Amino acid sequence: MCMSPNPFPQASRIVTSHNEDGRSVVLFSEPVPTRQPTGRPSYSARLWVDAAAAQGAQSELCVENSPQDSKDVVPSRLGLVQNGGSVLMTLEMPPGAAGPMHRTSSLDYAILISGSLTLLLDDEKTETLSVPGSVVVQRGTRHKWENRSEDWVKVVLVLIDAAPACKPDGEELEEYI
Repeated sequence: MCMSPNPFPQASRIVTSHNEDGRSVVLFSEPVPTRQPTGRPSYSARLWVDAAAAQGAQSELCVENSPQDSKDVVPSRLGLVQNGGSVLMTLEMPPGAAGPMHRTSSLDYAILISGSLTLLLDDEKTETLSVPGSVVVQRGTRHKWENRSEDWVKVVLVLIDAAPACKPDGEELEEYI
């Protein structure tokens, strides 16, 4: 597959916190590099990993008020989901690219930023996001993403740890990628 170079600029992030007096401050501001998983044409950038979000607790960074950087933290399950927490990332796919069929035990919000992205589920029907700001709420179902367009696509993903999805008889459905 001959593809054009990734047209999206490097994302940046600004992380806020509090100083000793409780006043809000910028903890750090920096660019976040994209990574290309081995053997895949797509790119991703892990913007933030938080281990405490899903437990209703404050972020560990807020409690410790430390400049710890989570961009290099690999989420604990399948490299996608953080046990007891959340992951914020971007996905950039070239024309014709497709991800693998997978299932995670998480509640995911996929927000289209640019391009057109197709969602495939087990029933073989497809849904296509083509209006920026459109969202897929992914609730532990088996799915894959495809870029069937002639343009690059960019999506922001928020993955929040959740209990495993179950069949109507209560049998748990396993995660895999």
